[in-house]
Amino acid sequence: MEFGVTHFYNSEPYGKFVARDLEIQEIQVDRKREKYPISGTILRNNITENENYIEKIVYKDMKEA
Repeated sequence: MEFGVTHFYNSEPYGKFVARDLEIQEIQVDRKREKYPISGTILRNNITENENYIEKIVYKDMKEA
C-alpha cells in the first residue's frame, strides 16, 4: 500500500499489528509512559486539563465533538 506513511509511532501493545497491516515500520516510544504520562483514554476523559498534549487543531476538533 502506497500512501506516503512509512512509520507508526505508538506506546500501545497493538501498535505492531497496526504497522503490520499498513505495511510500515513500528516505532515503540515510552511504553511505560514515564516521560509522557498520557493516553487517549486520559485525553478523552479530560480534554481541557490535558490540552498541552494535543496540537491546537486536534484540540479544537475534540472540543467540538
